[in-house]
Amino acid sequence: LWQPDATLRRGDLGIYFLEPYRSDRIPVLFVHGIGGSPRDFSKIIGAMDHSRYQAWVFDYPSGFRLGKAANAMNTILDLLLRKYGISRIHFVAHSMGGLVARSAILRLQSDFGLSPVDKFVALSTPWGGDGAADGASSMKYAIPAWIDMNPGSAFLKARWAKQLPPTLQFHMIYGYDSKRLPWL
Repeated sequence: LWQPDATLRRGDLGIYFLEPYRSDRIPVLFVHGIGGSPRDFSKIIGAMDHSRYQAWVFDYPSGFRLGKAANAMNTILDLLLRKYGISRIHFVAHSMGGLVARSAILRLQSDFGLSPVDKFVALSTPWGGDGAADGASSMKYAIPAWIDMNPGSAFLKARWAKQLPPTLQFHMIYGYDSKRLPWL
């Protein structure tokens, strides 16, 4: 989060298979949020049906500019889809990872025509940005991701300028504190 360039220099960016690739199983790509890691999904991955699905994780420096993270994911994913002849993949993303995933899905759609992503589950994604990032562009040492998370940022506007593929099944899961917001 705090030193995304150092993370890149160590080579800690990529899509990782958690088991050997099997063509008879649908890949599910997990994308963590800011300050997170693929380990955040360990319970979900442990509970999924491994006879039908195979877990892949995208690990990236979450302080990185979101468009760059999405482009890196898309480039790697494009290579994997072509190498293995994959025509179908699912995404599960948490928080800011949902913004990265949506950006990559849109690029895949433009690269492939019809996107190979047929299911997308977003967990508590701040679609309109996060007010905590407000003013990040004026900070001397702002985390680059904060610039893109700023409500009204160029990154967020570009993501909403295009529609997700019409064939994509999208599910959003979120929570709220009912004690603080009793009317919900």
